[in-house]
Amino acid sequence: MLDLQELHLAVNDTFKVLPAPGLLLLSNDGTQKNLITIGWLQFGNLWNKWTVNVFIRLSRHSFKILNNSEYFSLNVLDPQKYISQINLCAQTSGRDCDKIKESRLTITENSETKIISIAEAQTVFECKILNKVMLDKANLSDDLHKKFYSNDDFHQLITAEILNIKR
Repeated sequence: MLDLQELHLAVNDTFKVLPAPGLLLLSNDGTQKNLITIGWLQFGNLWNKWTVNVFIRLSRHSFKILNNSEYFSLNVLDPQKYISQINLCAQTSGRDCDKIKESRLTITENSETKIISIAEAQTVFECKILNKVMLDKANLSDDLHKKFYSNDDFHQLITAEILNIKR
């Protein structure tokens, strides 16, 4: 069971880097690992679990990897110290390069959960995917569709349980 005070402190750390430069989501589908910068997310309590919702566009290389993953980590890095690594992950596709190798960030694995994360992160949320829902034009207001989805590159909303927090 997560400690509520620890969750509060970790979420507070996260909001200090949002919406930009963002935090890094690290996923592993068993054959590929990939980093993606996340700026849109929500924390809450759903199904009697502490959860996070992340939004991934269909066009992203990470979409396929995350859809074939059961777990991921959200990694909060100090933007003053790691801005070049965060920018690399925001501006480069994993289709074109190995962002983990290029960023020179250290990947570590939790020996109990086997969830991978970034050793340099000041806060890590280890997460288990519970649900995936595609955003749909029919369910969006016209103004949101116009502003964020005029090219119909919708997000998938992924709800995950926060299993562990490392700080």
